[in-house]
Amino acid sequence: MLLFAIIVYVFLFFIIFFKANIYVREPSMNYLCKENTDSIKAVCAIIVMIHHISNELEYGFAFLPFQMAGYLMVALFFFYSGFGLCFSLLQDDKYINKFLYNRLNKLFIPFGVATLAYVCFYLFVVGEFNPIRLLSQFLFEEPVVKNSWFILVLIYLYFIFWLCFKVLGKRKLSWCIWIIVLLIWSFCVFVPYWAPTIVCFAIGFMIAYYKKVVDRLIKKYNVSISICSFAFVIALSFFKHKTGMLEDMFNMFSAIFFVLFVLSISTRIQIHNRILSFFSTISLEIYLYHGLVMLALNKIQFIYSRPIIYFLLTVIISIFTSWMMAKMKRVLCEFRFRKSKNCR
Repeated sequence: MLLFAIIVYVFLFFIIFFKANIYVREPSMNYLCKENTDSIKAVCAIIVMIHHISNELEYGFAFLPFQMAGYLMVALFFFYSGFGLCFSLLQDDKYINKFLYNRLNKLFIPFGVATLAYVCFYLFVVGEFNPIRLLSQFLFEEPVVKNSWFILVLIYLYFIFWLCFKVLGKRKLSWCIWIIVLLIWSFCVFVPYWAPTIVCFAIGFMIAYYKKVVDRLIKKYNVSISICSFAFVIALSFFKHKTGMLEDMFNMFSAIFFVLFVLSISTRIQIHNRILSFFSTISLEIYLYHGLVMLALNKIQFIYSRPIIYFLLTVIISIFTSWMMAKMKRVLCEFRFRKSKNCR
């Protein structure tokens, strides 16, 4: 199993750093460009998938980093989502007008299709399904789509964001109310593991708003920020593991420091290649469908009892399924676009 873990780490290292841009003398202030952020979000999706696989079966100590890194990857994903939201709002005065349709449409349709796929699985493969769970999945319950709670959080955040800026406009009051809502929700949220992600979403929003100030600080202190933030992440993870107290609070602070670490190190190393570009186009589908693949393979004892085969098949089938569903989504979007164009 150790040899297999080494192969996984090497392969993942290759995917991430293949054709990466390395800045040794001077840090690059293009660290929040779309290519780099999309690539990082693609890496987050891959690691979250491996995180869930490694937690499903006994893979030993070698896979411990994957077992512990799930919430950090989701927090990082939320940070870049919050940053993109604020950056787009600042760049385009008309952004908020079509925001709700464009953003929620991109989430609701894939999430609805995935929910239908899970319902069919429970009905025709498992042989049972509780419709109450389907009706209550938007009310702080575990959604039917396995491991997709973060999509529910995004839907709530997007709706509140749209409501705030649509009603009040782009005034200082709107920005203040939005940030206050995020911070209050982070500390008073009913689902504990949502808190780190919401905080990081708020941080992404604030960094986009004060980007020039943040750029100056990161350019000047990027090495110090990288070392200190990484040390805090390790220390908090170790202390949390030893004590078991206030786990969610430790997760929140370690997620914040991890975001700072990735930001600062991105000024020195920026990742983007064809492999990551491909994964960035199916990252949402990877989140949605790898749980369904795991549920299906769990029913096959021959595969489930062999961790390496289970791992490989889950990854391969999940990627293929995600690619097919993303392709179907693009075809549907193109069809709707042509249809609406002909109706004008």
